[in-house]
Amino acid sequence: MPKQAALIVQDPLVVLARQAVNRFIRQGELLPVVEPLPIDQRRSQGVYVSLIKAGQLRGCVGSVQPQQASLAKEVIYMAVAAAVHDPRFSPVQLDELDQLSYIVDLVENLALLKNRSAHDPAVDGLRVLRGRNQGVVLPNTSGITTFEQQRQLAYQRAGLEPTTATTLERFQVRRIIELSGNYQETISL
Repeated sequence: MPKQAALIVQDPLVVLARQAVNRFIRQGELLPVVEPLPIDQRRSQGVYVSLIKAGQLRGCVGSVQPQQASLAKEVIYMAVAAAVHDPRFSPVQLDELDQLSYIVDLVENLALLKNRSAHDPAVDGLRVLRGRNQGVVLPNTSGITTFEQQRQLAYQRAGLEPTTATTLERFQVRRIIELSGNYQETISL
């Protein structure tokens, strides 16, 4: 009897991110949210979407707190923003679409940072806040191994001097990686 191929099922949020970017780059429009949404996509939640090309970051945009009414809509908006609005990169071009892999990070357990010594940058993300300024560093960011390195990068991203008094918050993410295997374990600076 011949062997049967294993069925690989892609996470729906990764599929949604890919569809959103493809639709926007190919047609210049946002992917509509198809109702009714699955129960787990109805809630609102902070999300980061990272685009990876040839093992390198190609775009990453998100928010620790939700900006949209549902998780599905949040993923759509952040995926498109990662493709065309990350100021570190030029917008994704049509000929790049098939070369991209996707990572969706669902933000969880956002709370005030109370104990710096228990903060692990491999597991915990960091957000610094002062007024309208904020800087975020995702957990497991490449090159960040200490709290102080993570704090300095967050201050830099917030446009703040390292001695400025701020509110520090920590969070974790549930990382959903595309099954292609063409990804990196850490998120680059």
